[in-house]
Amino acid sequence: MKIIIHSFLVVIIFNLYQCTLPESNIEKDNDIETSDLLFIKSKKEEVTLDTQQFIINYNQLLSRIYNKRKEIKYNNTINREEKIAQAKQLINNFLLDSIISYWYHTPWDFNGYSDKPRVGYIACGYLVSTPIRHLNFKINRYKIAQKAAKEIVEKLCLDSSIKTFYSIDKLEQYMKNYENDVLILGLNNHVGFATYKNNESYFIHSSYTDEQVVVKEKLKNSAPISYSDIYVIGNFTQNERLIENWLNQ
Repeated sequence: MKIIIHSFLVVIIFNLYQCTLPESNIEKDNDIETSDLLFIKSKKEEVTLDTQQFIINYNQLLSRIYNKRKEIKYNNTINREEKIAQAKQLINNFLLDSIISYWYHTPWDFNGYSDKPRVGYIACGYLVSTPIRHLNFKINRYKIAQKAAKEIVEKLCLDSSIKTFYSIDKLEQYMKNYENDVLILGLNNHVGFATYKNNESYFIHSSYTDEQVVVKEKLKNSAPISYSDIYVIGNFTQNERLIENWLNQ
């Protein structure tokens, strides 16, 4: 009887702190070959958009962002503070609006680690680390995604910006202070992006509930939000050290 109870507790603890199953055979941040993943069906529906053209469009978007970053970097008419401010604005404008929009409807899977939107499957931690990596931040998307939700927030956000709440209302009230910023929100056993835009709070995540795909939904309408009793949130936009390194590479 003691052995059974102990095993049950281990399962609970694992679920509380682990977002994704570690991929022990993955050590380097190499791209997954598109040919290995093309035309895999969603769990609910087949993606009908021409996948190859979709990926081309996505890569073109990333190239435009890369060029805009270079323009800021080599603009000698503005000082360091102005460059960082423009870099923050660039990230805020493109990460959660343009880049993430390509990932909507990509199917969720606990072991998913796709590097291509709408192709294969993606777990919640990888939905956070992969778009940031695609922005050309020098991070290892595998190692970050395999961390617990709270640790993902701590890895990508400054300690001074990280807050813990136990109420959805208090969480939403806090988010109102950072309109349009890129926020990273960790739950009991789930993680995603959060943002406050146009007087509304949103949670963007690879959802393990409902249709089990990447979605953007109102914070209070999100099932994982309601299931959690803890909310650890950090501000990625405020991580000036990380942004300055990104800008100057």
